[in-house]
This record gives sequence, C-alpha cells and structure tokens, in this order.
Amino acid sequence: MLIEDAWYIDELKMEIGIQLPNGNLKKFFITPFRTITETDLKPYYGNPPSKSQIQPLPPYLYRFYGLSRNKQSITQNTPVHTGKTNSKTPNSQETPTNISKVIREWLTESE
Repeated sequence: MLIEDAWYIDELKMEIGIQLPNGNLKKFFITPFRTITETDLKPYYGNPPSKSQIQPLPPYLYRFYGLSRNKQSITQNTPVHTGKTNSKTPNSQETPTNISKVIREWLTESE
C-alpha cells in the first residue's frame, strides 16, 4: 500500500496512524504484523500529526505491514507542536516564550 507517512500516536498506544496519498488520515491496529488492506483502515479523527506528539514509524517496519512511502516524511516537513517553555504566572513579570524564540535569540547572541 502506497502512503505518505506512518507514525505512532501517543494517545492511541495500540494503533499506527498513516496519511494516504490523497491526504486522508487513517489508523490501524499494530498487531498482528500483517499486510494492511483498505479493510484494516479506520478513519483517524484526532489531532493532525503536526499538532500531536508523534513518533515516526521506523522504516524497517513498513515491510511488515506491506507499506511503502510515496515521498518524504511529514515529520521532516511539518513542524511538531512543542508548546511553551515558560508560561506567565500571576507573580511573574516575564512574558511567555516558546522554544523557537529562545533558539533564535541564542543564535543571534552567539554571532
């Protein structure tokens, strides 16, 4: 089966999420190892991979499920939500900072 990408879903420990070439998100049960067919796929209504904590399915496992990747992984092209590193508290005068801002500031300071 040709897919765009596959990943483990932290919220669904026993399922693997996939993105089909047409953009649809589906999921299937991890066990048993078998060649996946259309009948094994169920709709995935959760958060898109870019807004979830996901882990890519290792490439060596694709063959156990009869999967092949169509192109580069979405995990390499789509940023994963990291949340905030600091949050504003009632007693703090600091403003919220996200990890991207911290990294950009650190890089510009070191130049």
